[in-house]
Amino acid sequence: MFAGLLTLALAAPVADAPSFELATLHTSTAHVDDLATDGKLVWAGTRGGLEVYDVATGTLQRRFDTRHGLDTAHVWSVDLSNGQARVRTTASECVLRDTTFDCTAAAGAPAMEPTVGPRRDGHRVTAIVNAGTQRFEATAGSGLWIGGETPRRLTADDQPCSNHIGPMLTDGERLWLGAFHEGLCFTDDGRTFTHASEGPRMINDLTSIDGVLWIAATEGLFRTTDGITFEREASIKPRGVNGLARDGDMLLVTTPGALWTVPLGKGRTKAQSRPGRTRAIQGLVHTTDATWLTTEDRGVVRVATSGDTTRFDLAAGLPASWFLAAAADNQGNIVAGSLRNGVTVLEPDGSHHQVGGLPDTWIFDVTRIADTIFVGTQNGAAAIQGEHVTTLPDIPHPNVHGFAEYRGQLWVATEGGLAVYDTDS
Repeated sequence: MFAGLLTLALAAPVADAPSFELATLHTSTAHVDDLATDGKLVWAGTRGGLEVYDVATGTLQRRFDTRHGLDTAHVWSVDLSNGQARVRTTASECVLRDTTFDCTAAAGAPAMEPTVGPRRDGHRVTAIVNAGTQRFEATAGSGLWIGGETPRRLTADDQPCSNHIGPMLTDGERLWLGAFHEGLCFTDDGRTFTHASEGPRMINDLTSIDGVLWIAATEGLFRTTDGITFEREASIKPRGVNGLARDGDMLLVTTPGALWTVPLGKGRTKAQSRPGRTRAIQGLVHTTDATWLTTEDRGVVRVATSGDTTRFDLAAGLPASWFLAAAADNQGNIVAGSLRNGVTVLEPDGSHHQVGGLPDTWIFDVTRIADTIFVGTQNGAAAIQGEHVTTLPDIPHPNVHGFAEYRGQLWVATEGGLAVYDTDS
């Protein structure tokens, strides 16, 4: 299994460290920006890749993404003039040569003119093309449609709920995915996805306890057992819930101004306001003897079981006081990612050191899987195994926000889709 490979890699020589190979990419093509047709095929430029549909049947013939030469899966415009397919992404102009795109850098993002037009399925229509007797309509959120008296949606319904996924959590046979704006979705097979139509929309963290999925969201703290119906935890009044962890029979919860303890059975929810004098908690990680908070203003704050706090910030010699995420490694260290100053390892004796060799110093996520620490940055992802750092190849979008092990593979959440990696020792 994947976890076993990582465990072996930690103690093995650098030459035997596991490699990562992109196996597949899952994206949402629900937002379509442009359409073009040659009469036989309709080409749809979407935020999850370039899709090609048969005009006569409306069936999907091909999808192109970063595995086919595109520098990003977000395709702004499509041009079929001169017998070639040309597309424009945020930063490049790309020409299809056989089955692969050849991209060259282009100055500035494409100009997008705001328009007021018709709506389809409650979403704005972004483009319309006519091919034969068929009218094809692109929408900003509901995919591609054939219009007319009996409209038909062509975009698949079983895609991820968003291209911008943050927290992920494996719960038995299910992988839960929390989107930045589109809510919760899950997969039970690693191929098809179910989107929760209800519940919170902006999800910051997930944890599962005894069959209950707890959701930290901008709208508050929620729980669900099936991903269909949701209940808000009434004892947490503030919004902006951003961190979750279990401590025995208690659920630890963070909001920007407090550390909360929510009893999983009987009892009363309690709050420790402004621990370490912070006003901007970003999240937490719990160890056997303390809870560690990442903050925007006080660095990393250690909250002991007694409630006493210790701050690790610029004044304590750290390179920053703004930390977004942290994880505990298997040596008793806290590995903390800062907004601009890379990853700091806090050791049990109070000493600390920086991790070198990361793709970038702007850190979005730090996650432990087995004995490996994974780091998401604004310019890629890396695996830290002891003193060795491995950069993950072929990341579909530079901004990386989450990691999970599911069905023996590594899943990586980016702002341009879900990347799934095979690993080999």
